[in-house]
Amino acid sequence: MGIAPPPARIEKPSQLNLPPEASQAVEMLAENLSEKDGKQFFQEVMVALVRSQAENDFAPVRQVILTWLNTLIARSHPDYAANAKKARRQIQHPKGDTVEQLRQQFGA
Repeated sequence: MGIAPPPARIEKPSQLNLPPEASQAVEMLAENLSEKDGKQFFQEVMVALVRSQAENDFAPVRQVILTWLNTLIARSHPDYAANAKKARRQIQHPKGDTVEQLRQQFGA
């Protein structure tokens, strides 16, 4: 999966073209996000709304919603936790730093 191109300008809510599962997003988010993730989602939506208003473009809001939906889909895979743990141990930065070392270095 590569980086998606920037979404086209969306000036009307009817142009959002969210996938069918987006209509269930509130329920999915309520059931599957931790309190911390829920706060992060809300914060990202609010930032996107401010940006959308300033640019007269709903694309930032759409991008936040789709990103969180994709995150939920990825997290729902039965092997997600094991694969994430394995990646943190094995994947190293070109300098040799592990993901955990980089997180500590950058305060993430």
